[in-house]
Amino acid sequence: MYLFLCGGGGCEKHPVVTKKMIEVMDHSKPILYIPLADDHDVFPKQFHLDWIAGELAPIENGGIDMVSSFEELAEVDLNKYGVLYIGGGNTYQLIKGIKEFGIYNKILDYLNNGGVVNGSSAGAVIFGKNVDAIASMDDNIVGLSDFTAFDFADGYSIFPHYMNYSSSATEDEKATLRKKYTDALIDFTRDGEKVFAIPEEDAVFVSGDGVCVIGDRPYYIFKDGKYEEFQL
Repeated sequence: MYLFLCGGGGCEKHPVVTKKMIEVMDHSKPILYIPLADDHDVFPKQFHLDWIAGELAPIENGGIDMVSSFEELAEVDLNKYGVLYIGGGNTYQLIKGIKEFGIYNKILDYLNNGGVVNGSSAGAVIFGKNVDAIASMDDNIVGLSDFTAFDFADGYSIFPHYMNYSSSATEDEKATLRKKYTDALIDFTRDGEKVFAIPEEDAVFVSGDGVCVIGDRPYYIFKDGKYEEFQL
């Protein structure tokens, strides 16, 4: 079992993660792309197909398949895939669909059989403990009330895109966002919750050897209403 729970962005953002995934994946098997956190009315199927083909072009693989609905994913044999690539979007929408369509246990079985998951942004958050860690960034558009997730990160929740900003953002806008997310995570962790807050260049890496953060930028741990920066 290997999970690469990425802070967002594409392969060019986290070469350390991509290199490690290339080392552990089965290149003879296809990759399954799961972009179900996104709104397919805004980003149609062809957009996703074109994006993932470019994203994975540098990685030797046995082909790329994609699902367009939770109903379709529920029928797929996950064990024939070398990697499940779970994209970003709305975290609440993603975990709700995974649970409601019986996919949760299928993903657990896949991982317990030695599977590899690359989850980006929302696709990373669902493998932490509590998806409501993302409340200051994502809206709960589906009215989710059960915020429990896969809990593969040693009891930590995951907050992506931390310390990443739009290239057009002013310094004041960056400071405002930084304060918004930091204050929210401080409040979230006052009562026993723990959070890995990672930038797009990093990932929480889960394997049989345990949990660690890989990448090339500082990451942050929020715990007991406080936080600390860690260098990589």
